[in-house]
Amino acid sequence: MNVQEYIKEKQFNPFASDENIGRVLKEQSDDRNLVKGPMMAKNKPSAFNQMITCNWIDPDLFWGWRVKMDGDKPSGFVTLLTVKEFHSMQSDERTIMGGPALGAVADATCGINTLFAMRRFCPIIKIEHYFQKQIKVGHTLITENIYLEKWKDGLYNAEGIQKCLETGEQIGTYYAVCKDLKYKE
Repeated sequence: MNVQEYIKEKQFNPFASDENIGRVLKEQSDDRNLVKGPMMAKNKPSAFNQMITCNWIDPDLFWGWRVKMDGDKPSGFVTLLTVKEFHSMQSDERTIMGGPALGAVADATCGINTLFAMRRFCPIIKIEHYFQKQIKVGHTLITENIYLEKWKDGLYNAEGIQKCLETGEQIGTYYAVCKDLKYKE
């Protein structure tokens, strides 16, 4: 599978980095304006994006997103990450992505999904990750929110899956509870 062709075909957008911040913010200004409030940096990439990519400038590293559509209606968020050696927890040969990086990507994808669905920041107050398989360095991780629904008292349940693009295998799932800070009883 050619990952670059997949990125173009599925219309993934790169997250902003130090090297592309101006271009990305301009290209994504309409999407970013959907969210109201000061949490959207005007001229800096997010700290998470810098952490997950280690601010690495590498043509084979991609960290991006796209909106999942249900017909002509947006229904969620999908992120895509090229797994690199620095995502591994192994000390010698770094061949498998580590759980902390898998969890961090799931957490970020869930948070971004909730941010755009609610049009404001709704922090994750609980998240559980379940990893069924390993993903190899050099493969591509797809993380997709499949469910976000109001639960009770300003709380929302979110659910997502993580898959390996090259093999199609499901790597894991996550379940989260997000809190709407503007909820009043």
